[in-house]
Amino acid sequence: MIAGEILFDATANPHDRMAFLSIHYPDFLLLNDRDFLTDDPERFSMHGVDTGEIIPYFCYVNNLCEV
Repeated sequence: MIAGEILFDATANPHDRMAFLSIHYPDFLLLNDRDFLTDDPERFSMHGVDTGEIIPYFCYVNNLCEV
């Protein structure tokens, strides 16, 4: 069961160290403003998440299956 996730930008340059869009874990959500072109810390915003509302879910494996 999953309670957190990391969302990556599939269109990002392979050398981009900040290619994630968001990181969600049971007690926080970190958002990455992809409009910033530098590693400026202001590109990130952190938000608290009420852990009482976390509902675990099954892991998504992929959508790239043979037809």
